[in-house]
Amino acid sequence: MRGKLITVAILTFLASMWVPRASTMATPQLSWRSCGERAQCATLAVPVDWRDQGTGQTTVALQKLPATRPTGRTLLVNLGGPGPSIGTDDGRLDQLRQWFDVVLFDPRGFGRSAGITCPPLPDAFGVLISDDSATWREFRSANRGWYQNGCVRRSGGLAAHVDAWQVAHDMEAIRRALGVLRLDYFGNSYGTVYGQSYADLFPVRVGRMFLDSLADHTEPWLARSARPQAVAAEQYFDRFARWCQTMPDCALHGQDVASVWQTLLATAARRPLPAGSGRSVAPERLRAITLLEVTFPQLWPALASALQNAQRGDAGGLYQPPRGGPSGVSTLARCADFPLPGGQTGLLATEQVLRHDAPRLGWLAARRDRAPCAGLPATNPPRPIRTVGQPPILVVNGTRDSGTVPAHGQSFVAQLPGSRWLGADTGHAVYLGGNQCVRRYANHYLRTGLLPPPDTICPATTPNQ
Repeated sequence: MRGKLITVAILTFLASMWVPRASTMATPQLSWRSCGERAQCATLAVPVDWRDQGTGQTTVALQKLPATRPTGRTLLVNLGGPGPSIGTDDGRLDQLRQWFDVVLFDPRGFGRSAGITCPPLPDAFGVLISDDSATWREFRSANRGWYQNGCVRRSGGLAAHVDAWQVAHDMEAIRRALGVLRLDYFGNSYGTVYGQSYADLFPVRVGRMFLDSLADHTEPWLARSARPQAVAAEQYFDRFARWCQTMPDCALHGQDVASVWQTLLATAARRPLPAGSGRSVAPERLRAITLLEVTFPQLWPALASALQNAQRGDAGGLYQPPRGGPSGVSTLARCADFPLPGGQTGLLATEQVLRHDAPRLGWLAARRDRAPCAGLPATNPPRPIRTVGQPPILVVNGTRDSGTVPAHGQSFVAQLPGSRWLGADTGHAVYLGGNQCVRRYANHYLRTGLLPPPDTICPATTPNQ
């Protein structure tokens, strides 16, 4: 027993020394001001680059939603994106406000924090549907020009420093400014990437950390990271097909959706499907459009109609990708943290691995997520977390989430002894989506530090259950 105590003491001492030198600076101060009903706002000055604190400062915006039953405890929250969190909770954090002052922050470069201005992004759809080297070279060149001439020059260098490593240091500055010994944190979706970086860099400063819909930032091998997403995309295609079988208003109701799709794919391989106005849909476009739409159930009716029309000779509905997408700043942050390793050559090799488990369209998942990063700087690529003194962390993933898949959360938890993975029969953003089972476990953990029983899976629930 004495030997075990000595070992624990040594590990605790070593963990306490594991504080990056880049985080050292005077304790910052916050000046809160009213900014709406029961809300207070403040800004915090932080270095543009924590590795070189002489390069100037930027500001991080905070919004405090005071506890309804003050206990003196504070919970830092980021709702993901990456993008703004301030003003976007819509009451979804009210349960937590029974016990905590909830403090939301906009990551550097976003929202009310000192922002970054970038021109419109180069169109990445060409590299999603083409293996042509010239297409890829042109896109990489356009991306580099967009980054250097469009973002960096307009933003005073901040555009080069928006990765999760920098944000984690901002979070440590926020902890000091809040005057708390350890940081209690709730990160949703991309907010889990910030949480992982904070737990890696400042393990003994972690209090209670709840990570919802975890996007794994600890797996450097793209094929291993993308495999569960590829498989999930295939499963979503099967769900789409079953939905069409059961829903009379599906345009393909009564047909074998998988066979319809495969027939269109084979037909397009012989001769691209006519799409009107001189356009056509080749197999690569059909596969990519289906991937982009099939993982969003709200798009299923339109996808079914587009496939039916393609059967009838008009594939126009399968030509344009869905509207919307990440902003320029979001792309900068994502690509800094999740770059395209090995460029086009590495991606093609990854896809050969993924085709074994996701042969229809899922193997494109890695290209969907990483190809837009071609030519952009990779300042904080994934790597295994250093396990030095972190307390137990609670992670949840929806078992029907095709983006932040359960395997990602399980892999992260496996690296941190004592931490716990919680599954839920739902999709993305489980707590914010109102799953009451997860809310009960998460609230209890954040209040007491007690984790759910092992192997717990929460059923699908509605906000009123």
